[in-house]
Amino acid sequence: MVHQWEVLKRLPRPECSPERARAAAECVTPIQSAATVVLVDDTARVWMMRRVSSMVFAAGAWVFPGGRVEDDDVDPDPIRAAAVRECAEETGVELDPHELLPWMRWTTPPGHPRRYDTHFFVASGIGREPQNPSTEADAARWWRPSEMLASSETFLPPTRAVLIELTDHADWDSVRRATEGRIVEGFTPRIIERDGRFHFTYPDETGVWT
Repeated sequence: MVHQWEVLKRLPRPECSPERARAAAECVTPIQSAATVVLVDDTARVWMMRRVSSMVFAAGAWVFPGGRVEDDDVDPDPIRAAAVRECAEETGVELDPHELLPWMRWTTPPGHPRRYDTHFFVASGIGREPQNPSTEADAARWWRPSEMLASSETFLPPTRAVLIELTDHADWDSVRRATEGRIVEGFTPRIIERDGRFHFTYPDETGVWT
């Protein structure tokens, strides 16, 4: 049994400015539901896209296919329906909702122009050929998680969390087994003050923010 808290222990706790901390404290940005699909091939590579620089959220960052839940995403479940739709729109890959295996759930911390309660799913990309049909990305390709982590490319903390954990797996079957009995609970990173400096923090399985 795997708990998502375990990978949070492996994330850095970056320092942030007092201005960023103040913006977080004063934030009133509404939270929207969203879904993300991590396509994994037979060697545990993942399909990622680089968002164009004009995007309001995560401009220039490498991300997994996904987006917010729309009003038409209703069957059989709004979150899974959004995941299937976004994957088709952004990669051309058609998935069955039952192929989506829950992996992580992460809410954008306060202080961002847009905030999402994002459900991350993993799904097999074996035998599939993702493309880049949307206008939201200027590049797309398969990445080995270790290569992306070692690169100078831009990506967000939840993307880092997924990549870090996937470095433990050599193939899709290993990733699939890691979803069996997996405990996925939503959380929002916090900013706390330590010795006069502000840091992003994450919870552990006991609810303590480390």
